[in-house]
Amino acid sequence: LPKQIFGIKCVQHRVYKMSTVLKYYKKQFHPRATKYQLLRLFVKLEAEITDAEGAAIRQWLPEYSTYDRVEHLMSQLNNVRGILPKLDCCVCMDSLDAELFPQQKITPLCNHEPTVCRSCLTKTIDTQVPEVAWDQVQCPECSETLPYDVVKEWASLEAFERYDQKSLLAAFRDMPNFAMCLGPRCDSGQIHETGDAQPIMTCTTCHFKTCFTHKMPWHSGQTCAEYDAYRQERMDQEAASEKLIASTTKKCPNPRCGHGIEKSGGCDHMTCKQCRYQFCYVCLAAWKVIMREGNTAHAQECKYHSDRLN
Repeated sequence: LPKQIFGIKCVQHRVYKMSTVLKYYKKQFHPRATKYQLLRLFVKLEAEITDAEGAAIRQWLPEYSTYDRVEHLMSQLNNVRGILPKLDCCVCMDSLDAELFPQQKITPLCNHEPTVCRSCLTKTIDTQVPEVAWDQVQCPECSETLPYDVVKEWASLEAFERYDQKSLLAAFRDMPNFAMCLGPRCDSGQIHETGDAQPIMTCTTCHFKTCFTHKMPWHSGQTCAEYDAYRQERMDQEAASEKLIASTTKKCPNPRCGHGIEKSGGCDHMTCKQCRYQFCYVCLAAWKVIMREGNTAHAQECKYHSDRLN
């Protein structure tokens, strides 16, 4: 390698900036390409482009450049290369060069041309990945679900790794002795080989302890039998009945889940811990539909239905 590429020492180049420039010029490289591999591509690119393009890149590359925004580099390169069209991003509302937008429909089923810029598309996908079930990530412009390959193309590397893990865990969900970790902010899961015989399941990711038998955080200080006795005693003291159980425990209405949910307080806007499906706890109406159509989306007998709020 030469001592400098685009006027900067090799050691000072940053992978994300090199990747941005190479993607702009549609250079092919592996998502996990090493810095050395990117530097070699950079050497070839410097020899291929015009002096004006090289000047724009040299201005943007320094780590603390005043012109650090990707949009600034793209705009400069487009101007130098005579690429002039502008589009308004429906998310950030910036007027940007057409090159900064997806060049085809985001999903095959989308009935609109993309009006969200590449940067905002990545951000909206990254935001959804930890919040929804792996197969519920949606196009930011419509309600179409994004296929696996689309998420892979547009999500950041970190978000896609999390998405990929969630899809893998979903495939394992029906396997014997598989259980999800119930630790806060953890969406991992694993196969607990010993099952009910040794019910303490320690998450290999966050080390949170889950009771495999009861599918709840480990009841510290109590065996499962002791916990069952304690729970039965508590329910007896509260005059537990089938009606009480029915009012505090329901199944997630997501047809692909059905996970049991126990509500101990708080509002009736529920999110299933297992699949992240959101719904009204009273009538089980999908929260996405409620947000779109208003309170008429609740069941007629639900206390939140528009007719009952008047």
